[in-house]
Amino acid sequence: MTKDIDALLDAREKRRKHALDLTLDMERPVVIAKANTPGFNKNTPESNVILNTSSALIGALFEIEHDARVKSVDGDYHIFVVASDALYIKRLSVYLENTHTLGRLMDLDVYTEGSSVTRTALNFPKRSCFLCGRHPAFCARENTHTPNDFKTFITSKVRSFLLDALSNEAELALLKELYLTPCFSLVGPEGSGIHSDMNITHFLASIDALKPYFKHYLAMGMDLEHTYPFLRLVGLKGEKAMFKATGDINTHKGTHFIFALALPVFMDSVLNQTSFDSFKDALRDLSKLLIGKDYPSLKTPKTTGEHFYRDKGIEGIRGEALRGFQGVFDWYPKKGESGFQKLLRIMARIEDTTLLKRGIDLKTMKKALMSCEEKGFKAIDDIKHVYGNTSPGGAADLMALVFFLEHTDHLLK
Repeated sequence: MTKDIDALLDAREKRRKHALDLTLDMERPVVIAKANTPGFNKNTPESNVILNTSSALIGALFEIEHDARVKSVDGDYHIFVVASDALYIKRLSVYLENTHTLGRLMDLDVYTEGSSVTRTALNFPKRSCFLCGRHPAFCARENTHTPNDFKTFITSKVRSFLLDALSNEAELALLKELYLTPCFSLVGPEGSGIHSDMNITHFLASIDALKPYFKHYLAMGMDLEHTYPFLRLVGLKGEKAMFKATGDINTHKGTHFIFALALPVFMDSVLNQTSFDSFKDALRDLSKLLIGKDYPSLKTPKTTGEHFYRDKGIEGIRGEALRGFQGVFDWYPKKGESGFQKLLRIMARIEDTTLLKRGIDLKTMKKALMSCEEKGFKAIDDIKHVYGNTSPGGAADLMALVFFLEHTDHLLK
């Protein structure tokens, strides 16, 4: 144990020296983000979530001149060189530590000009024990809490955060897709486009009905090895809830299918500390496991997609899933582009059965879209004019997945 303690103390001193030296070399304040997790095992799935979340917050709040992820036996940390006032950075860091759901489990240390900026220097109280509220030194001296007490608390806190935050992001993704403009005559706040049987109210009711199922899929992802056989059954219940909320109008059948596959895999990937590429592979593998036999065993088509498969060999959204959603991952992520430009990228890469049903020549459309994309979207107004009334529902379904990942992929590092 003495050896372990010495290793931790040495790692802490190296981290501190790294920050102090960087403030002098760069002549800028430095922020170190790390997870505040007691015990000897500092690098756990939960600490990884805490670190990735706090790092994303720092990256979003400040102008970052340099940053790096550093491995450490005292817990991996992310170091930032920030172009801002050190006291302002510290105040905002303390605010995050005090108010964010995971704030008590975050350590956001600020350094400037070869020294640290402490809470007490800004008249903020020292941090208390996150189990009982007393001073941490007292709890340590009296052995008030066991390692298992801390582990149970941290695991519960992080998993609860993930369930709430990710289900909220899934809901937000559907709302962003609904409010996307321009939108090729899809239903939105400006009207129903070419859809005489539905309006924005139907879509809002559908999103509200599906959100509990998003959380359910995420919860299943916490034990995916044992829960995946039940995903299809839960998915049928979610689809039934959607139709009940909309009066039997199909608002989100494709989106719901995508999220029923993606959300449990995403949660599983986060908790297993896998990369984004590994998440993509796992999503494709689960799709093959759950729906790989759908078309080979098809006898009597019941849906539009199944009729297209029988008559033309077009696999639709199930084919996209089996190919690992290449319509998205062939290009994702693209920074700095509008949602509409990303929608065009998807339309250029998938067999959208909602367009086929309306008699759109997909081959000609995709060729025009790809040409527009290759030329930096300079002919985008022509695309809007020619395909303004198409309503690409299949591409819109995948656009919702893009919106979700853009807000959450920082967890997969």
